[in-house]
Amino acid sequence: MTTKLNRATILDVAKKAGVSHTTVSRVIRSPNKVSNTLTERVHAAMRALDYQPNIIAGALVSSYTPIVPVIMPQLGNAVFSDLIHEITDTLGANGYQVLLGSTFYSQDQEDKLIHTFLGWSPAGMILAGASLSEQAREWLTSANIPVAQVIGQQDKPINIAVDCDHRQAGYELACHLIKKGYRKFAFAGTRLEHDLRARMRLEGMQKAVKEMGVGEPVLISGGQERTSYAVGRALAEQALAKGDKVDIIYAASDILAVGAMMEIQSRGLIFGDDIGVSGFGGLEIAKAIYPKLTTVEARFGYMGKRAAELLMTQIGRKPVAVHEDVGFTIIDGGSA
Repeated sequence: MTTKLNRATILDVAKKAGVSHTTVSRVIRSPNKVSNTLTERVHAAMRALDYQPNIIAGALVSSYTPIVPVIMPQLGNAVFSDLIHEITDTLGANGYQVLLGSTFYSQDQEDKLIHTFLGWSPAGMILAGASLSEQAREWLTSANIPVAQVIGQQDKPINIAVDCDHRQAGYELACHLIKKGYRKFAFAGTRLEHDLRARMRLEGMQKAVKEMGVGEPVLISGGQERTSYAVGRALAEQALAKGDKVDIIYAASDILAVGAMMEIQSRGLIFGDDIGVSGFGGLEIAKAIYPKLTTVEARFGYMGKRAAELLMTQIGRKPVAVHEDVGFTIIDGGSA
């Protein structure tokens, strides 16, 4: 085995594999451009020599590393799992490695992550639900790399934006519920001062109830608690404590909505007759639970895939503005 004092080089790998050093470099940086046969030969040589590519040295030559940081508000939230999966699969198939970071809905943490990740000379960056301080915006613009923003419709994206219209989604879901007979809305969410997307949906709901002559909605907050089924149950408790002032819990996410459904079912209440519940996201559990959750299918996985695809078209080039609205679908279930 090669020791650190006698570390294998890319030339050693090329010699052992019987290929040029350029081919080895392509296998490392852009495997989609090399045949499977050559790729396997190079990988076999790398394993035999215990060769580890030096991505920092590579960055000095090409000005960026084959790394794409992805910054999320909360990694443990199932809302983001499909998004992360599609981003990772799409970038990985094209030779890029993903670094994950969580802001926990903190702009200070978001700034720190962006600053740290930019120090790795990334090929690009993907931000989910970012609020972006002026300082972070300046850093990203000056870096001259493609930046894709998803799940958080931005008025002024850095260059790539992939999302649905959250205000319109909130508006259309509220209109759907009002047409079904609901009149007393309670909007239930957590960290609402930081969750820009939830606030947009709340604004859409408020517009709908105003236009259709329905009373002002009640706001039920889980404070700084992270999104979870348990928090959803607690929010339902608050809504039910208001008695006949609430007939529909309009949850900020499917996870909170499902938690609310659990609490309602535990009390023997009947959906539609006693109270209704709606969510947002279109997660798998929203379809699996009984009765099926009334929600908005937001296509998070597809957003991640498109963000990664659009980002790769601009790597190594001057970033240009691209905005793609993937739309949404109202899913009518038995919960409301």
